[in-house]
Amino acid sequence: MADKQPGRMYTVFYDGMCPICKRSKRTIERLDWLGRFQFADIHNRAYAEAELPGVSYADMLKQMYVKRPDGSHFGGYEAFRAMAPLLPLCWPVVPLMWLPGARFFGSRVYNWVARNRFKYAKCDDEFCSLHLKLLAGNKVDEETIRKVVELHEKYRRSKQEPGAPATG
Repeated sequence: MADKQPGRMYTVFYDGMCPICKRSKRTIERLDWLGRFQFADIHNRAYAEAELPGVSYADMLKQMYVKRPDGSHFGGYEAFRAMAPLLPLCWPVVPLMWLPGARFFGSRVYNWVARNRFKYAKCDDEFCSLHLKLLAGNKVDEETIRKVVELHEKYRRSKQEPGAPATG
């Protein structure tokens, strides 16, 4: 694997409580032979919102985002299309992703999977199950976001060592 050079890194923002998202992260890590990707959980809201100006937390809950080293960022299918040229096993399909109509169909497939991921995910803890139930609808409003943030805080606290002081 190549050395990670900060000025050449792409940052992949993903939902760290979603099993499908975590599986996708692990797959990208295995395919990242060039060592160009780093990952950030969107539930670190301060970091994610600072790194993705103009992208709301609600938007991040709906799809994956990728930030290029030049600061440009993309969501959903466009994010995958930005990453594919850096994943050698994807090279054979990269030209197909730029054919007329590829964006139209690719975006619809990506959006369908992202919107329905709760139906196909297999959770291994109660927080995951509750997280996906909260996001089961197509509408991610302020109340849903409040519940997701509350759930993520409970999850974060549950992962701390017993007796350890709570961190901000």
